[in-house]
Amino acid sequence: MLARAKEDGAYDALFQRDLLAHLERHERAEAVDVLLAADVLIYVEHLEKVFREAHRVLKRGGWFLFSTELALDTEVTEGRVVRESGRIAHSRGYIEALASEHSLAVLEAETIPLRIVGA
Repeated sequence: MLARAKEDGAYDALFQRDLLAHLERHERAEAVDVLLAADVLIYVEHLEKVFREAHRVLKRGGWFLFSTELALDTEVTEGRVVRESGRIAHSRGYIEALASEHSLAVLEAETIPLRIVGA
């Protein structure tokens, strides 16, 4: 996916690294226009530090775009659940609370199938 994105030429920089370590290494605050974490946060159980660092590095008006696996409020403990697959699902309430705590706003949330089995 990164190779294809690089060919497109639309990005200033692309990285394949540990998300939190990369954000924490980023010395300049308010330096990033867009953070994109597609199919990434399903491998991060505790998102508090990710949201904190996203807020720190994003420019005012910047975008943090990501996908998560949806957990229902009835199946979660502290906003998240580790599935048998090893992926972590987060509840919408957990995501919205984290966004609010870190001065971010959820502008849109859409429930879609991320994996289609047998296709």
